[in-house]
Amino acid sequence: MMKRLFLFVVVVAVLSSCGNNKETAQKLIDEELSHTLSDYKSYHPISFGSLDSLFSSYKTDSGYVDLARKAEYYHNLFVTETGNAILAPTSKEQEAVQEKVKQYEDSSALLKTQADIYAKAFKGQYVGWKMSHTFQTPSQGMVTYKFFFDKRLTKVVGSEKE
Repeated sequence: MMKRLFLFVVVVAVLSSCGNNKETAQKLIDEELSHTLSDYKSYHPISFGSLDSLFSSYKTDSGYVDLARKAEYYHNLFVTETGNAILAPTSKEQEAVQEKVKQYEDSSALLKTQADIYAKAFKGQYVGWKMSHTFQTPSQGMVTYKFFFDKRLTKVVGSEKE
């Protein structure tokens, strides 16, 4: 009997804290919009999504970003040098450029593969909270933004249009 009572109290506490966290997030969004919208007085909230955990993404991890940038760099060199190979005036110059083209193509493919492996192996870490919000203003019409919060749910740390 005591075990069930304890479990009931824990469930009620968890559920009530979720409600408080959702309300806190909504207030933080409202506060953020009051500072960032030029026409906040005509802002009309439509809906709020659920409050969810936010995890880091491989897309912003420096290891992945470095590999992806290098792959793109070599791909761009490959494209440029392919054009140069076509325009080379002599067959000897064409062969020299084609050798570079092959090296750039191989480097780009290798780095792209490494970036893909890195992305698949990436384990995101908990970094805070997120919530989407749909609202309407005369200047933007109806829009949906995703808002990001710190771990302690005390401030908005970023947002992006969905």
